[in-house]
Amino acid sequence: MQTFNFDEWTELYRRDPRAFEAKRQLTLAAELAKAGALGKPIAQRLIDLENRSEGLSNELRAQLAFDAMNVSLRELNQSLDRLKTTLEQVN
Repeated sequence: MQTFNFDEWTELYRRDPRAFEAKRQLTLAAELAKAGALGKPIAQRLIDLENRSEGLSNELRAQLAFDAMNVSLRELNQSLDRLKTTLEQVN
């Protein structure tokens, strides 16, 4: 992905929310495609999150995204703990 320009994305959202959404989906799909098979579970999680958030208020959508981020961070922490344990066993 090229350097992310928050101001450009913000302006696009203000000017044309549909174009913003199309660009967001295209950018996300391109980035996930770079991950190949490793990106499939992530893509599925994002699809599920978007389906669950459809029709919700911005506040509820943000809460749902925050909750999903917390789950992801817990899983990352567990993976790092397993890696640490494995490395300790090797050393």
